[in-house]
Amino acid sequence: MTDNRGSGSGWTLTVAESNQFVTGDGNVLTGAELTFWKGKTLGTTSFTPSYVATNKEVISTADTKIIAAAAGEGMGTWAYRLGDNSDYQENGGAHLILDAVSTASPITLKVVAGTNLAKVYTTTLNWKLSDTPEN
Repeated sequence: MTDNRGSGSGWTLTVAESNQFVTGDGNVLTGAELTFWKGKTLGTTSFTPSYVATNKEVISTADTKIIAAAAGEGMGTWAYRLGDNSDYQENGGAHLILDAVSTASPITLKVVAGTNLAKVYTTTLNWKLSDTPEN
């Protein structure tokens, strides 16, 4: 995000699923939970946003606050990431191969065993940047 408005009025970044994970023919991934955690920001200024979601956040169809800058914060350019490079490696070692699963990943999808079909499920994540400062 880049806030170059010059007002220092703050902002809020949220994310939501457009719908629960679903197949092309309408089968819903019942009970699935997409989770983000270990959120971090990297910015070009010292006006660090006061809120960054670092705890586990379940992403649903409702807006989930990811970053918020109060008045006087968030000016400049800010990148958001989930975790550090080591979080995408198993036990801090070598990078995982493409089809491997990290037990420490800051992005997880929990699926209830025995309740869903073996199909391809998708959803869309809607990111919203609002001119609404953190209170």
